[in-house]
Amino acid sequence: MFQFKCTKKVQDFIGLKPSDLSEIEPERFVLGNWFVNSFIQNRRKVLVFMEEKTLFSFIIGVRKEHIKTLRKHFLEGLCLQLKAEDISPQTVLAFSNNETVLHYAKTDNRSKVGSMTDLINLYSAWIESAGGLSEIDVVEMGMKLNRVPQTNLKLTYAIDELRYALGETT
Repeated sequence: MFQFKCTKKVQDFIGLKPSDLSEIEPERFVLGNWFVNSFIQNRRKVLVFMEEKTLFSFIIGVRKEHIKTLRKHFLEGLCLQLKAEDISPQTVLAFSNNETVLHYAKTDNRSKVGSMTDLINLYSAWIESAGGLSEIDVVEMGMKLNRVPQTNLKLTYAIDELRYALGETT
């Protein structure tokens, strides 16, 4: 099961009512719980996904029509980012073939929401300095941001925490 812990802004964008939100459950498998926030860049909605324990993140540009297939777009974005990070093909395949259910919940950790806000500021500034969304490679940008020391991870990198969580440390 994937659990998306969505900010109020994302809940409104997706059209979730309080009755649509699930109770928060502990993570059942590696990379199962994700915080989701959004920002506008160049008049386009961008969703930021940040894994709960590793703080590994990536972004995808979305439109209203993507809401019905958000799970598919999430998995595509995740797999692209994992491939770029040289995560084992077996692990990437396990996520790309994943058929688990998607549950939505409210955010439950102010510190993690704060980390997401910091990430949004970095993503937004880097996109702007590169000349806009059409001028950047979102996967490459994700790779850079996953190598920024995180205070919530005792100044380690999200990519190192991800590799450790997946059992792919060298």
